[in-house]
Amino acid sequence: REMSYSVAIRTLGTSPETLRKELLSLHRQTIMPDAILIYIAEGYARPDFRVGMERYIEVPKGMVSQRALDYNGINSEYILLLDDDVVLADDSAETLLRQAVENSADCVAADTFANHRMSVASKLKAIISNFVFPSYSRKWAFRMHSNGSFSYINNPTNDVYPSQSAAGPASLWKKRSLLAIHLEDEIWLDRFGFAYGDDDLEFYKLYVNGGRLLVSFSSGIVNLDSKSSSASFQRDSRKYFVRSFSNLIRWHRMQYLPRKRWSRIPASFSFGFKEAWLCLIHLAISVTQFDVRPAKYFMSGIIKGIAFISSEEYKKLRKYKNENIVLP
Repeated sequence: REMSYSVAIRTLGTSPETLRKELLSLHRQTIMPDAILIYIAEGYARPDFRVGMERYIEVPKGMVSQRALDYNGINSEYILLLDDDVVLADDSAETLLRQAVENSADCVAADTFANHRMSVASKLKAIISNFVFPSYSRKWAFRMHSNGSFSYINNPTNDVYPSQSAAGPASLWKKRSLLAIHLEDEIWLDRFGFAYGDDDLEFYKLYVNGGRLLVSFSSGIVNLDSKSSSASFQRDSRKYFVRSFSNLIRWHRMQYLPRKRWSRIPASFSFGFKEAWLCLIHLAISVTQFDVRPAKYFMSGIIKGIAFISSEEYKKLRKYKNENIVLP
């Protein structure tokens, strides 16, 4: 029925108090969900409390794996996909549902990270380290670029904007649209334990296949930022490898292959310039920290990424931009 939705939460269950706060906020919604399903990774303990209607389902571990599901247990038209570290305002679900219906959107994602509110120092760091720039255009909330990076609107004044990508902690999807983009084809990203860049991979796939994606700046959803898995990732020197590998494969899959042959050349130059700059950054990190691993792992990620692109496993994946994807 119209305006009906169910909730799907991905979790490892390692931050139970944060999850409890989230569940309490879900049970206060002005429009209650039909169901709350918590997809917990196999081998992880379920929290020892129950807030209300929530039900746990064990699934394979992985940021993508815990999203790329068939959702057979959900009959609602919409699915509210959540990470386990957000809290909703009482009318958050109602706001997202209204924005989705009024704008005929396949997905409305909450702006949980608020890039536009970062300090000047953080914005400069994002530019230098990731080629992530603020944008003064009024057309897009987030725009993906040919080098694989994105830009974000620097001064949003509307409640919602069209977008080419979004943040992953909270997003409302038409169930049919979510299933149509075949996220199971992107599970390769889970292979190193931390799926770096899964948000871009997920949302841009909807956009590039003709879906309508919006970003809401008025959802009232707050990211508590528990960072349980993210913090562990940041402390591990292998993060340099994971980022390098993921950036290369995602660029090839998202920006290179979907383009016509003539437009692949400038995209390759753009990505090549970015990689050369990042190589210098990682060399500088190694020198200043007296640690060879940042530069070593960065280069290893590129080498392994090129090998993966040439593998039969990669070649067998369905096309990222696929004419057979039919959105409702």
